[in-house]
Amino acid sequence: MDRTTVVSIDLSGTKLEGTIPPELEKLPNLRVLALGSNEIRGNIPSQVANMPNLEKFNVSDNFITGTVPSFASRLLNTVDLSKNRLAGPLPEDFGTNHDRIMLYDVMKNILTGTVPGSVRDMEALETLSLSDNHFSGLLPTGLGMLQNLKYLYLDDNYFVGTIPADLARVQGSLLEEVWLQDNRLSGTVPVAFADSSNLLDLYLDGNKLTGKVPRDLCRSEINSDFFLGYPRR
Repeated sequence: MDRTTVVSIDLSGTKLEGTIPPELEKLPNLRVLALGSNEIRGNIPSQVANMPNLEKFNVSDNFITGTVPSFASRLLNTVDLSKNRLAGPLPEDFGTNHDRIMLYDVMKNILTGTVPGSVRDMEALETLSLSDNHFSGLLPTGLGMLQNLKYLYLDDNYFVGTIPADLARVQGSLLEEVWLQDNRLSGTVPVAFADSSNLLDLYLDGNKLTGKVPRDLCRSEINSDFFLGYPRR
């Protein structure tokens, strides 16, 4: 077989066991590697993470351990590592040289540390899901600069501090869902959220927020349960 002709491998949901073979690096033109919903164990080999032409990498819903690797490919548009047993922080170069990534999902792992501000460099990002981990520190800065961002899931972590006003201030924001519940956030709800005309789902419960919710934010299009327990301004 001519290894250069293999551009896609999709073995999702096939009850695949074992580990991810480092020998995949011998497929120089591999663009899609989809191994989700299996019983794969072990870590993500550096040889695979360093493959230069990867566009989609999905190993979600397995038993993968180790840390989140740095991916070498600048062509990546999808990274799905959700529902595994990955631990430790995100790589230091998170977001750097990855301006094509549209989906980055690491929900339901055991990840720790802060989220690098370089996330703002992921200009094409539409979905960022960091839910149900052990992230801490302030909410990542620069999220308001991501003008393609539609879905932001940061719930069930240990984030502290206030909700950045710039998260909601983008003119013509495409944000549809913002999940910040079950953290340790404080301060008030940014008034600018009321100007996010596309916003449909906003979850803020389970934090230490104070003050009153802006009345303009309590419009019928937004889920009604986000402000239960908070007085309206």
